[in-house]
Amino acid sequence: MKFKDVIATIQSKNNTIAVLGCSHFVVTYKREIFDQSPKTNSIYQLGGNSEHLYLDEPVIKMGGYRLATYDNYAFHMGNVFEPWMEDVYENLEVIDKTVMDYNTLPFLKKKN
Repeated sequence: MKFKDVIATIQSKNNTIAVLGCSHFVVTYKREIFDQSPKTNSIYQLGGNSEHLYLDEPVIKMGGYRLATYDNYAFHMGNVFEPWMEDVYENLEVIDKTVMDYNTLPFLKKKN
């Protein structure tokens, strides 16, 4: 078994499954995470230590988690139309969404 063959997950009380960490993702951060982000620009556009310093470490300092959805909901789309894009579009399903009031979630606070 190799490292990338293992997926660590957690499950919520309502049975939602999330993946711990993620090497490639679409992300949303709580505002207070940015209080712990470096105040200077990275020397890297992407790569080097930039992902750790700007994406991972601030979340850890605030006691949060970097989570990903268990299923894939994002796709790379270039500047050229490809047949798979139409297939995905044609097979989209309408699902009922539950609106969450995120104001009820606790604020993250810096860990000592």
